[in-house]
Amino acid sequence: MMDHLEIYYDHEHQGAPVLVGSADEIDALVERVRLEYQDKWPVLMMVSVRGAAPPDDSIVIDHMLVGVSGSQGVLFYGGTKMGSFWSLADKSHEPGVLTYYYCRNDTDFPVSAEVSLELVKRAVWELLGSGGDRPECVGWQAYEPGKLVG
Repeated sequence: MMDHLEIYYDHEHQGAPVLVGSADEIDALVERVRLEYQDKWPVLMMVSVRGAAPPDDSIVIDHMLVGVSGSQGVLFYGGTKMGSFWSLADKSHEPGVLTYYYCRNDTDFPVSAEVSLELVKRAVWELLGSGGDRPECVGWQAYEPGKLVG
Protein backbone atom coordinates (compact mmCIF):
# COMPACT_ATOMS: atom_id res chain seq x y z
CA MET A 1 0.00 0.00 0.00
CA MET A 2 1.19 3.49 -0.78
CA ASP A 3 1.77 6.05 1.93
CA HIS A 4 -0.28 8.76 0.28
CA LEU A 5 -1.31 10.54 -2.89
CA GLU A 6 -0.19 14.05 -3.78
CA ILE A 7 -2.97 16.01 -5.50
CA TYR A 8 -2.65 19.26 -7.42
CA TYR A 9 -5.54 21.24 -8.91
CA ASP A 10 -4.80 24.90 -8.21
CA HIS A 11 -1.75 27.15 -8.63
CA GLU A 12 -1.43 27.37 -4.84
CA HIS A 13 -0.54 23.66 -4.71
CA GLN A 14 2.72 23.97 -6.66
CA GLY A 15 4.82 23.97 -3.52
CA ALA A 16 2.39 22.22 -1.24
CA PRO A 17 0.12 19.57 -2.77
CA VAL A 18 -2.97 18.27 -1.02
CA LEU A 19 -2.06 14.96 0.64
CA VAL A 20 -4.57 12.15 1.05
CA GLY A 21 -4.00 8.74 2.55
CA SER A 22 -7.41 7.11 2.95
CA ALA A 23 -10.70 6.56 1.15
CA ASP A 24 -12.41 9.02 3.51
CA GLU A 25 -9.86 11.72 2.71
CA ILE A 26 -10.27 11.07 -1.02
CA ASP A 27 -14.06 11.31 -0.77
CA ALA A 28 -13.84 14.54 1.23
CA LEU A 29 -11.42 16.13 -1.23
CA VAL A 30 -13.46 15.16 -4.30
CA GLU A 31 -16.61 16.56 -2.68
CA ARG A 32 -14.82 19.78 -1.69
CA VAL A 33 -13.51 20.23 -5.25
CA ARG A 34 -16.94 19.45 -6.72
CA LEU A 35 -18.59 22.11 -4.56
CA GLU A 36 -15.82 24.68 -5.06
CA TYR A 37 -15.95 24.44 -8.85
CA GLN A 38 -19.61 23.58 -9.52
CA ASP A 39 -20.41 27.10 -10.75
CA LYS A 40 -17.07 27.66 -12.47
CA TRP A 41 -15.75 24.93 -14.78
CA PRO A 42 -14.98 21.20 -14.88
CA VAL A 43 -11.80 20.83 -12.83
CA LEU A 44 -8.91 18.45 -13.41
CA MET A 45 -6.67 17.21 -10.60
CA MET A 46 -3.22 15.68 -11.08
CA VAL A 47 -2.74 12.75 -8.73
CA SER A 48 0.80 11.50 -8.07
CA VAL A 49 1.56 8.38 -6.08
CA ARG A 50 4.10 8.84 -3.30
CA GLY A 51 5.50 6.41 -0.76
CA ALA A 52 6.99 2.95 -1.07
CA ALA A 53 7.93 1.76 -4.58
CA PRO A 54 6.07 -1.24 -6.02
CA PRO A 55 7.94 -4.40 -4.93
CA ASP A 56 8.79 -5.66 -8.43
CA ASP A 57 9.04 -2.21 -10.03
CA SER A 58 6.89 -3.57 -12.88
CA ILE A 59 4.39 -0.73 -12.84
CA VAL A 60 5.59 2.82 -12.67
CA ILE A 61 3.08 5.59 -13.23
CA ASP A 62 3.74 9.20 -13.86
CA HIS A 63 0.32 10.38 -12.76
CA MET A 64 -3.43 9.98 -13.02
CA LEU A 65 -5.60 12.91 -14.02
CA VAL A 66 -8.95 13.02 -12.26
CA GLY A 67 -11.70 15.25 -13.64
CA VAL A 68 -14.71 16.41 -11.62
CA SER A 69 -17.82 18.03 -13.10
CA GLY A 70 -21.03 17.77 -11.10
CA SER A 71 -22.00 14.11 -10.76
CA GLN A 72 -19.64 13.03 -13.56
CA GLY A 73 -15.92 12.88 -14.13
CA VAL A 74 -13.10 11.58 -16.31
CA LEU A 75 -9.82 9.76 -15.74
CA PHE A 76 -6.50 9.62 -17.53
CA TYR A 77 -3.90 7.07 -16.46
CA GLY A 78 -0.39 7.79 -17.68
CA GLY A 79 2.15 5.04 -17.26
CA THR A 80 5.72 4.80 -18.43
CA LYS A 81 5.55 1.03 -18.92
CA MET A 82 1.87 0.28 -19.60
CA GLY A 83 1.06 3.25 -21.78
CA SER A 84 -1.65 5.85 -21.34
CA PHE A 85 -5.42 5.47 -21.16
CA TRP A 86 -8.64 7.43 -20.88
CA SER A 87 -11.49 6.07 -18.79
CA LEU A 88 -14.26 4.38 -20.76
CA ALA A 89 -17.95 4.96 -20.06
CA ASP A 90 -20.14 1.91 -19.68
CA LYS A 91 -22.70 3.38 -22.08
CA SER A 92 -22.41 4.65 -25.62
CA HIS A 93 -22.18 8.37 -26.34
CA GLU A 94 -22.36 10.57 -29.36
CA PRO A 95 -18.88 11.55 -30.55
CA GLY A 96 -17.64 14.73 -28.98
CA VAL A 97 -15.14 16.43 -26.73
CA LEU A 98 -15.28 17.40 -23.05
CA THR A 99 -12.98 20.10 -21.72
CA TYR A 100 -11.64 20.03 -18.16
CA TYR A 101 -9.32 22.62 -16.62
CA TYR A 102 -6.12 22.02 -14.68
CA CYS A 103 -4.94 25.29 -13.12
CA ARG A 104 -7.14 27.05 -15.70
CA ASN A 105 -5.40 25.30 -18.61
CA ASP A 106 -7.77 23.30 -20.79
CA THR A 107 -7.44 19.57 -21.43
CA ASP A 108 -9.75 17.72 -23.80
CA PHE A 109 -11.21 14.27 -23.25
CA PRO A 110 -13.45 12.21 -25.51
CA VAL A 111 -17.10 12.17 -24.40
CA SER A 112 -16.72 8.40 -24.11
CA ALA A 113 -14.37 8.97 -21.14
CA GLU A 114 -17.11 10.39 -18.89
CA VAL A 115 -18.03 8.15 -15.94
CA SER A 116 -19.91 8.65 -12.67
CA LEU A 117 -18.26 10.58 -9.87
CA GLU A 118 -18.65 7.54 -7.62
CA LEU A 119 -16.59 5.51 -10.10
CA VAL A 120 -13.97 8.27 -10.22
CA LYS A 121 -13.64 8.11 -6.43
CA ARG A 122 -13.35 4.31 -6.46
CA ALA A 123 -10.59 4.56 -9.07
CA VAL A 124 -8.61 6.96 -6.87
CA TRP A 125 -9.12 4.63 -3.86
CA GLU A 126 -7.77 1.74 -5.96
CA LEU A 127 -4.80 3.79 -7.12
CA LEU A 128 -3.88 4.48 -3.49
CA GLY A 129 -4.53 0.93 -2.29
CA SER A 130 -2.71 -0.83 -5.14
CA GLY A 131 0.48 1.17 -5.06
CA GLY A 132 -0.09 2.83 -8.41
CA ASP A 133 -1.58 0.06 -10.54
CA ARG A 134 -4.12 1.12 -13.12
CA PRO A 135 -7.50 0.86 -11.37
CA GLU A 136 -9.62 -2.12 -12.41
CA CYS A 137 -13.00 -0.75 -11.31
CA VAL A 138 -13.28 1.31 -14.49
CA GLY A 139 -13.01 0.41 -18.16
CA TRP A 140 -10.19 1.97 -20.19
CA GLN A 141 -9.58 3.02 -23.78
CA ALA A 142 -6.16 3.59 -25.28
CA TYR A 143 -4.96 7.18 -25.42
CA GLU A 144 -3.78 8.27 -28.83
CA PRO A 145 -1.97 11.64 -28.85
CA GLY A 146 -3.73 14.14 -31.06
CA LYS A 147 -6.78 11.95 -31.57
CA LEU A 148 -9.96 12.28 -29.55
CA VAL A 149 -12.31 9.36 -30.03
CA GLY A 150 -16.01 9.53 -29.33
